[in-house]
Amino acid sequence: MAFGTSCVGCSGPAEPPPGYLGGDAAFFMPPPHEAGVSDGAGEAGDGGGSDADAAAWAGTWKYTSGSQGNLCGGTLAVIATEGVLDITPSASGTLLTVVEDGCHFVFDLAGDVATEEPDQPCAAWAITTIPIWTLTMQPDGTLLEKIGGQVDEGGELCTLSGGATLVRQ
Repeated sequence: MAFGTSCVGCSGPAEPPPGYLGGDAAFFMPPPHEAGVSDGAGEAGDGGGSDADAAAWAGTWKYTSGSQGNLCGGTLAVIATEGVLDITPSASGTLLTVVEDGCHFVFDLAGDVATEEPDQPCAAWAITTIPIWTLTMQPDGTLLEKIGGQVDEGGELCTLSGGATLVRQ
């Protein structure tokens, strides 16, 4: 006796669209960091920002909703986001300086998305380095923050994830 099988949609999950970082609780991998990327002025078609684009980011932004979680040792610790981010664009419009809790971070700006450059610790935080941190300018003028990645805490690999909305003050 022979059995025939048919499977619709068995090719696995569809690839997410470019730039998709998942839902608020999703884990996502960082985009590869390109060596040799400089803060040179953006030219047409190179993905760099412009002075007008960067100006939309400038100012103080307050968290209005969201949370961050740390899954470690089978325990999930979740906290609500609060406080502010102070954002200053570079003269070229391709970088942002983001200040939170007295710590300064550099973000690469490409269109509506700013991505933190790797390995920028903040001694004021319990988890000193966020592996993946993005800010996305929304059509309504708010910012959507996503964090994620894995960190080593005392020899144990822990997973960070979170999402928040910020509004300009």
